[in-house]
Amino acid sequence: VVCSWMESDSESLTDLFEDQDQADIISCIENDVCVEYPSTTIVAHSELKIALTSTLGDCPSNGSVRFGPNSGNELQDCQNQAQHSGYRNTAIFSQSNCQGEPNFAIPVLPENSEVGHDSDSESLTELFLDPEDCILEPQALPTSSSTAHAAKHQSWGRDDVRVLVDDPNNTMTWAPCLHWSEFTEAIYAEVVIKNSTPLVVHGTMDLWSAEERESFSLQWLRQNYAEQQVQLRDVEQLENVDGWSLGQYIDFMEDVERRHTINLYGKDITCPEAWIGLLKEKLGTYFCLSQDDLFTSMPDILRPETLMFYLGYEGNRTPGHQDICGTLGHNLMAWADNNASSFWFCARGSDKALADCFWTSSSHIQHQLDNLEHDNIFLHPKRLAEASFPVFVIEQKMGDFVLIPPSSPHQVINMGGRSIKVAWNRMIASSASCSMASIAQLRTLLKPELYRIKATVFYGLKHVLSEYKSRASRGISVDADFLEKLGHLMRVYIFFR
Repeated sequence: VVCSWMESDSESLTDLFEDQDQADIISCIENDVCVEYPSTTIVAHSELKIALTSTLGDCPSNGSVRFGPNSGNELQDCQNQAQHSGYRNTAIFSQSNCQGEPNFAIPVLPENSEVGHDSDSESLTELFLDPEDCILEPQALPTSSSTAHAAKHQSWGRDDVRVLVDDPNNTMTWAPCLHWSEFTEAIYAEVVIKNSTPLVVHGTMDLWSAEERESFSLQWLRQNYAEQQVQLRDVEQLENVDGWSLGQYIDFMEDVERRHTINLYGKDITCPEAWIGLLKEKLGTYFCLSQDDLFTSMPDILRPETLMFYLGYEGNRTPGHQDICGTLGHNLMAWADNNASSFWFCARGSDKALADCFWTSSSHIQHQLDNLEHDNIFLHPKRLAEASFPVFVIEQKMGDFVLIPPSSPHQVINMGGRSIKVAWNRMIASSASCSMASIAQLRTLLKPELYRIKATVFYGLKHVLSEYKSRASRGISVDADFLEKLGHLMRVYIFFR
């Protein structure tokens, strides 16, 4: 294993090895990262400018750090090439065999220390009296960025977040909020669309009957949908878990001791039919497939399914991400335990580029695919409070309706108990340009375009033009809102066709 102390963050390890059989192409990543390649792992600490690179053989992996047959010649070749490439302070850390757990740690080099080219692991270790001065023992390295933060969120709670948000010395602030009785389409257009700011509407279910509210409860789900198969998400391992029924998961959540042994989240579950009609009646134009939703205009065979519900408990979380294809996000907490809530940390959609860079660079242990497009970075609130852009915080409780603007990066964590949240996405005429702009990034990342964006705009425009002709033939004038909708779709269609 070769440890190279970099002189500057701008230097690269790409040219460290001339022989590609020794290691894959390597990049020097800034800001505390761990990147896995097929045969290489790098651990870098931006502040101390340390990068660790392991050369590999046929030995088994240990966590994120992999070890190979560390022959003296191979390591000496690596060291020589490191020196030849201009990297000073190169030291070799060897391991005698590939069996058992790694038995050494990587020392932290003081910024002003000088280590000769002939240094070995023993002479370096003598510089440090306290074992805690080491960065990480290799076996302690988690296998994912989400796992790196798994323990961290356990050490903070709702009061800690509230203190951060109320502190005038950081960029955190409470998201705009209002009561359902005050909510209008004009406010929605101004805050969420024009200002690209998240919004929370309280009291959405205040006027619902007891029977209507009860239909969203765990008891109702158990009685009516216990046999429905669900795919759960292991939040720590970032893996999907099959083989559970809804009834089994509800039983699991009721066992407090058991649910603290593994962090399983019920995400993207198909909504009961009974909920759809009720939500459409109560929420009107803000519900999916409403009159303003462009997906309504698509043929059934092309129309995406955007409606789902989330069933979870305290500690369940969704890493930083943005809603699919630049669509508008909607989330209603329809049922919750008395003490349950969810904390949302959101950036404006207009700050997406800054937020993407911030989330990625702030990941303590980073995989090569760590970014907001891969849903695998959950940041500590204290780190989010250091952002250079506003971070809007929402504490969502039962009956709270959260509205997320297009391309808004956000992460969510559940606290205090169990909850049911219904979520859906919409694309409307005034947000279509955001969706179209997302196509280039999706193609760059080789990600599927789950919502057929161009087709949606095409069929939406076709529907609006048909309505315009129908009104004209009947002598019915069109209002300013209709013309604005038509204008949005025409501009997007002409620009991107």
